[in-house]
Amino acid sequence: MLIETLTNIIKKYRIETEQFLISEDYEIQNEPKEAYISGDNDSNMLNRLYIADNLTVLKDLIKTNIKIDLIYIDPPYNTKADYHSKIAVYPKNCVRNFPKIEKLAYTDYKKNGTADYLDAITERLFLMREVLSDKGSIYVHLDWHVVHYVKIILDEVFGKENFVNEIIWQRTGSQNNAASYGTNFDVILFYKKGDDKIWNNPTNEYSKEHLNSYFKTDKDGKYYRLNNPTGKGYQNHTRDFGAGPVFPPDGRHWSVSQNEIDRLLKENKIVFTSSGYPFIKKYLDDMSGKNVQSIWDDCIPPRKSSELTGYATQKPEKLLERIISASSDENSIVADFYGGSGTAAFVAKKLGRSWITCDFGSSAGAIAKKRMLSIFDNFQVYRPMHENELHTKALYNDQAVEIENDFIKANLKIVQQNKSDADQIKIILEKLTYKDKSCLSLNKVNTDKLFDILDDDPLATIDLWEINTGFGGLFKPQMIIKRDSDGKLPVESEFVCEKNKRIALKITDVFGLTLFHDWVIE
Repeated sequence: MLIETLTNIIKKYRIETEQFLISEDYEIQNEPKEAYISGDNDSNMLNRLYIADNLTVLKDLIKTNIKIDLIYIDPPYNTKADYHSKIAVYPKNCVRNFPKIEKLAYTDYKKNGTADYLDAITERLFLMREVLSDKGSIYVHLDWHVVHYVKIILDEVFGKENFVNEIIWQRTGSQNNAASYGTNFDVILFYKKGDDKIWNNPTNEYSKEHLNSYFKTDKDGKYYRLNNPTGKGYQNHTRDFGAGPVFPPDGRHWSVSQNEIDRLLKENKIVFTSSGYPFIKKYLDDMSGKNVQSIWDDCIPPRKSSELTGYATQKPEKLLERIISASSDENSIVADFYGGSGTAAFVAKKLGRSWITCDFGSSAGAIAKKRMLSIFDNFQVYRPMHENELHTKALYNDQAVEIENDFIKANLKIVQQNKSDADQIKIILEKLTYKDKSCLSLNKVNTDKLFDILDDDPLATIDLWEINTGFGGLFKPQMIIKRDSDGKLPVESEFVCEKNKRIALKITDVFGLTLFHDWVIE
């Protein structure tokens, strides 16, 4: 029954995608809940973090003709489970080992079960194919729950002939399950769009055990291997290895030229074995390593504090480094449309790629933004604020200011020193409060824990705050004030602003909630 449903889903979205591609009345949305572009000066670098429905983002990318060389996605697995993030808060009397608040990140559940899940993923995979460049590839990270169904979808969307690999990622050493075999792996399905895929062959270093078993060492302790200079097939050609012409063994031929042999002789890399035939010395230093196979057991889940974000389903950077290095170039755009904690974007940036990442959850977006700010100086909001979002009023000297939205309220103090053409402004954060405890969607234990902390330090949940002087509708913060490695947050910021110009202030908490306000300097 489900296979019949899946067949109909594939037919439906094949037709809908074709109609979308030829439609001329689609209006570019660019209206995510929130989105950011990096502050890089290089206009060739396209770096975007969307807090938005990936369906809207995909359609906008297609209609703006942006092409992507590599897509990695780690979508929900239809596990019917809840996933939680452990989010640090920063009381002023605490240094390191900050208390963690457990918050629901997302529920991996669809109302009508697997059929709804397959409907959603199929629609998006058809669009992902269209946003890929002709040399592009896609890696889809799944587990046993739905990988068999998604493999069928990918065969239909990309073509069975474009299936490249099924990669097994061993995520843990073992898992105890008394009722069946323990499941300790995920599956990554790798497809190319066409024959001209980007491929930079990944290699690993040889293990010590492998070197001791298959390599020899010279007098200097350097590892080398003996390679056979012949290949299958008969040719009656001789080669001179320094002591006169030598015929190849029966049924084989020399696979190296005489010029190459002469070079190897000069470098003392020809060795005669007890068989009487020559072999070529291949030193380990001249090898790139062994080719990576399709079972990956060397990309362990993140355990280092520097890599951990607290996000429930975070993947290790090494896993993404391998995928991105293999299937993209330095001028490529890498995209992850189920961005989570932003690992794909973070690694893409470190490897010199452009990136696009997207997630609908505000807590995921907050984690990803914080992570990217550790390697970027700046982000800009990708779309203008609507006029009904602005709260413009005059700013007065030494004024206590209260700003709020539906969820949070902040108390500030603003000091203004009048000058002829510009004013010296100081903003001091004093307090952040939540108007309703239920807005955080925490259970009672974590709610009580959090508000006990806030009673002692009302700024403990502020992650960062940003200021844009000369705000004109597009938020471009010149100042991003964030916590240092000890969790300390500067609560004062001083700057110069011209008369009759707007100041825009944005506060972001550790859960991804934001408070925006602006004023006019008079």
